[in-house]
Amino acid sequence: MRAFLACLPPPECLARLLAWQAGLRKQAGGRPLPAAQLHLTLAFLDDVTPLQLQLAADCAEKAAPGLPPAIVLDRCGSWRGVGWCGPAARRRRWAHGCRN
Repeated sequence: MRAFLACLPPPECLARLLAWQAGLRKQAGGRPLPAAQLHLTLAFLDDVTPLQLQLAADCAEKAAPGLPPAIVLDRCGSWRGVGWCGPAARRRRWAHGCRN
Protein backbone atom coordinates (compact mmCIF):
# COMPACT_ATOMS: atom_id res chain seq x y z
CA MET A 1 0.00 0.00 0.00
CA ARG A 2 1.09 3.59 -0.60
CA ALA A 3 1.43 5.58 2.61
CA PHE A 4 2.78 8.79 4.13
CA LEU A 5 3.48 10.21 7.58
CA ALA A 6 1.62 13.38 8.50
CA CYS A 7 0.76 15.73 11.37
CA LEU A 8 -2.75 16.99 11.93
CA PRO A 9 -3.01 20.76 12.47
CA PRO A 10 -4.35 22.03 15.80
CA PRO A 11 -7.92 23.43 15.65
CA GLU A 12 -6.88 27.11 15.44
CA CYS A 13 -4.51 26.36 12.56
CA LEU A 14 -7.11 24.20 10.84
CA ALA A 15 -9.62 27.06 10.88
CA ARG A 16 -7.06 29.39 9.28
CA LEU A 17 -6.13 26.81 6.64
CA LEU A 18 -9.78 26.32 5.72
CA ALA A 19 -10.21 30.09 5.37
CA TRP A 20 -7.05 30.26 3.25
CA GLN A 21 -8.12 27.50 0.83
CA ALA A 22 -10.18 29.80 -1.38
CA GLY A 23 -7.27 32.19 -1.93
CA LEU A 24 -4.82 29.34 -2.36
CA ARG A 25 -7.03 27.76 -4.99
CA LYS A 26 -7.17 31.02 -6.97
CA GLN A 27 -3.41 31.54 -6.66
CA ALA A 28 -2.08 28.00 -7.17
CA GLY A 29 -4.88 25.84 -8.49
CA GLY A 30 -5.91 22.56 -6.97
CA ARG A 31 -9.13 21.45 -5.37
CA PRO A 32 -10.34 22.21 -1.83
CA LEU A 33 -10.21 19.44 0.75
CA PRO A 34 -12.59 18.86 3.64
CA ALA A 35 -11.28 19.71 7.11
CA ALA A 36 -10.90 16.03 8.01
CA GLN A 37 -8.32 15.58 5.22
CA LEU A 38 -6.10 18.62 5.87
CA HIS A 39 -2.68 17.60 7.19
CA LEU A 40 1.03 18.40 7.05
CA THR A 41 2.82 15.63 5.15
CA LEU A 42 6.18 14.83 6.72
CA ALA A 43 7.29 12.01 4.45
CA PHE A 44 6.01 9.89 1.58
CA LEU A 45 6.66 6.22 2.31
CA ASP A 46 5.50 4.93 -1.11
CA ASP A 47 4.72 1.19 -1.20
CA VAL A 48 4.97 -0.42 2.24
CA THR A 49 3.76 -3.60 3.88
CA PRO A 50 1.42 -3.39 6.88
CA LEU A 51 4.37 -4.27 9.14
CA GLN A 52 6.53 -1.50 7.65
CA LEU A 53 3.67 0.96 8.11
CA GLN A 54 3.31 0.00 11.78
CA LEU A 55 7.08 0.36 12.31
CA ALA A 56 7.01 3.82 10.68
CA ALA A 57 4.06 4.84 12.88
CA ASP A 58 5.89 3.61 16.00
CA CYS A 59 9.01 5.60 15.04
CA ALA A 60 6.93 8.72 14.37
CA GLU A 61 5.27 8.48 17.79
CA LYS A 62 8.70 8.27 19.46
CA ALA A 63 9.94 11.27 17.44
CA ALA A 64 6.90 13.46 18.21
CA PRO A 65 8.45 15.13 21.29
CA GLY A 66 11.15 16.55 18.98
CA LEU A 67 8.68 18.41 16.77
CA PRO A 68 9.25 22.15 16.59
CA PRO A 69 6.73 24.20 18.59
CA ALA A 70 5.61 26.07 15.46
CA ILE A 71 5.85 25.54 11.73
CA VAL A 72 5.43 28.60 9.52
CA LEU A 73 3.54 27.78 6.32
CA ASP A 74 4.64 30.60 4.04
CA ARG A 75 4.82 28.95 0.61
CA CYS A 76 2.07 27.50 -1.56
CA GLY A 77 1.65 25.70 -4.83
CA SER A 78 -0.12 22.75 -6.39
CA TRP A 79 0.96 19.26 -7.31
CA ARG A 80 -1.18 16.93 -9.43
CA GLY A 81 -4.24 19.06 -8.78
CA VAL A 82 -3.74 19.24 -5.01
CA GLY A 83 -3.01 22.63 -3.45
CA TRP A 84 -0.36 22.69 -0.74
CA CYS A 85 1.22 25.02 1.83
CA GLY A 86 4.82 24.54 2.91
CA PRO A 87 7.32 25.76 5.50
CA ALA A 88 10.03 28.38 5.18
CA ALA A 89 13.51 27.27 4.09
CA ARG A 90 14.83 26.79 7.62
CA ARG A 91 11.87 24.53 8.43
CA ARG A 92 12.40 22.52 5.23
CA ARG A 93 15.69 21.34 6.74
CA TRP A 94 13.70 20.04 9.72
CA ALA A 95 11.19 18.34 7.40
CA HIS A 96 14.06 16.76 5.46
CA GLY A 97 15.41 15.37 8.74
CA CYS A 98 12.01 13.81 9.43
CA ARG A 99 12.10 12.02 6.10
CA ASN A 100 15.53 10.59 6.83
